[in-house]
Amino acid sequence: MLSLRFIVSIIVVFRVGGPAVAKYSSGEDNETTEEWDSSSEIEDHCLTPSGTQGICRKIINCKLLLRFLIKNKSKPNSRVIDFLRRSHCGFDGIHPVVCCPLLSGSEESQGRVNLKQEFNNTNKTELTCGLISSANKIVGGSAAGLSEFPWMALIGYETKHGLQYRCGGSLVSSHYVLTAAHCVSTLKEISPKTVRLGEHNMLTEEDCENGFGCAPPPVDIPIHKVIPHPEYSRPNLRNDIALIRLAEKVKLGEFIRPICLPLNDSLDKRILQKEKAIVTGWGTTETGIRSHVLLKATLPIVSRPECLRAYKNKVPITDTQICAGGEAGKDSCSGDSGGPLQVIELNHLGEPAYVQKGIVSFGPRNCGTEGIPAVYTRVSRYVDWILMNLKN
Repeated sequence: MLSLRFIVSIIVVFRVGGPAVAKYSSGEDNETTEEWDSSSEIEDHCLTPSGTQGICRKIINCKLLLRFLIKNKSKPNSRVIDFLRRSHCGFDGIHPVVCCPLLSGSEESQGRVNLKQEFNNTNKTELTCGLISSANKIVGGSAAGLSEFPWMALIGYETKHGLQYRCGGSLVSSHYVLTAAHCVSTLKEISPKTVRLGEHNMLTEEDCENGFGCAPPPVDIPIHKVIPHPEYSRPNLRNDIALIRLAEKVKLGEFIRPICLPLNDSLDKRILQKEKAIVTGWGTTETGIRSHVLLKATLPIVSRPECLRAYKNKVPITDTQICAGGEAGKDSCSGDSGGPLQVIELNHLGEPAYVQKGIVSFGPRNCGTEGIPAVYTRVSRYVDWILMNLKN
């Protein structure tokens, strides 16, 4: 049995100044132990620190993490503490909730519970998604900084004129890129063949920034498989979301890193507070010419009723979509299709990080038209589908 004192210490690891916990004896040899009820299990899907699929559970009901904690109870070093923080889902009352890795039936029945591989996989890359760097389809956009958005991807298509980049995407794991379904489905005379990662300026072989040095050359990875949403509808662009599985695992680092998925949907609150989001891409600028440098633009998130009014109810906007923009001279155009709409939120470490809220889907014929926002696929509505395919 795990002592309540030790559970308290884990809560402190997760969140300094967290909620009060039941009383326990101050005697080291007389610690009160308590078995918590699992009847109200949370069971939300999540990604573990190493990117594998998991379920949010009370820590007392996650055998893998419990044994890991017991093993490291005497001297939890900084790597152990960091791993625990990255595993945090939240709290259920006073009980800490963690992302518990899923086990196969054989692993569960044989009791072979071992987090060593999970822990080692995490610390090999020291990966945290959406990290904010210190360091024109985007109408009204400004140039992004080198490594500012290291999850940005370009999708290359084989055409009769050679390889062309016509859509964007975002890296969500070392094997997968998230994009729009219309970028990979029902295409005529072209087919997606490759994904470029780590790009900034498409005209230069080496991208450099004064005072920050240079980035390594971009990486081109063949596409192994495209996975459009099974209920994607081209006429109205419903479920306009797809995953691209890369033919090989990409090496992660400062200039190639995944963005965070919205495991907790805070969008409704952001709409009420009239907050803004950032769209990024290499699309058409206000001059009508495609940008060769990655651009960014800050756009207001628009409520669904306001968006429906803007489109005069001629376009069905559902709760699986987001609207953003509508300011004169600022928008995302066809060249940015599939790219991310992102916001900054605090991650489980209490640090600011980029979280992807939307995928560029469609917008007004004339980009940057005042009063008409662009429409994005709402990523939070598809997290379960994304995680299921990442696992497969």
